[in-house]
Amino acid sequence: MSSIIDLPSGAKVEIRGLKGKEAKTLSDKDALKSGVFLERILNACTLSVIDPSPYTIPTGGRFDWANALVGDRFYGLLMLRVLTFGEDFLFKVQCSEEMCRERFDYQINLVKDLPVRRLSDADRATFSAGNVFETMDVNGRTIKYRLPTGKDEVVSAKVAQFDNAFIQSMLQRIVEISGESIPRKYLEDCEFGGLMKLLDSFDEHNCGVETDIEIECPCCKAIQDIKLPFARGFLVPTRAKTLSKS
Repeated sequence: MSSIIDLPSGAKVEIRGLKGKEAKTLSDKDALKSGVFLERILNACTLSVIDPSPYTIPTGGRFDWANALVGDRFYGLLMLRVLTFGEDFLFKVQCSEEMCRERFDYQINLVKDLPVRRLSDADRATFSAGNVFETMDVNGRTIKYRLPTGKDEVVSAKVAQFDNAFIQSMLQRIVEISGESIPRKYLEDCEFGGLMKLLDSFDEHNCGVETDIEIECPCCKAIQDIKLPFARGFLVPTRAKTLSKS
């Protein structure tokens, strides 16, 4: 089974569901840790490019998920899961209330329950023109930065094993600060609140899937915010979970 999907960036590709030959990649723990897991799976399951915008792809060339925006990659993963097992995703949650701590099953619809933020026309043009955006920090300095791609994820995953993961992720995105291409000291000396505001301004121009979910504990009725759990079970669910397929 295959389907044409509209990526958050505006590109359109045709993908198919997982097949048995992808089992080796799905069980490759080193690929998962190194960050190349996503592109291996997505490249294997992408059949054709319907509209490459905003990416540059040679005539007759294949869609390269290593160069795709992080938001496109995660959306592609969601749609791959939908094609393979259906729209419903069942997972375990533990209540965060200390007086409860009940564990329960929770199910969402991956197509209907997760809002998708699309890349604006202006941001699509900026990305296509070289992927260099501008903002200002709390001190009025000009920050030039990039929207993260799959290659950035791979580099960050490798370096984060030996370095500050947050600093590394920011380093991957910042091009220069007021004309200087030496951001590490700036990031290490910057107040954390200022860095979070800077990160928020970066994300204003990005695209992707909203994975924060508000749920209610069926036992104590407490409302809590969680993130969509992404683990091996997301693409390799147990038999009990696949029975909930819509």
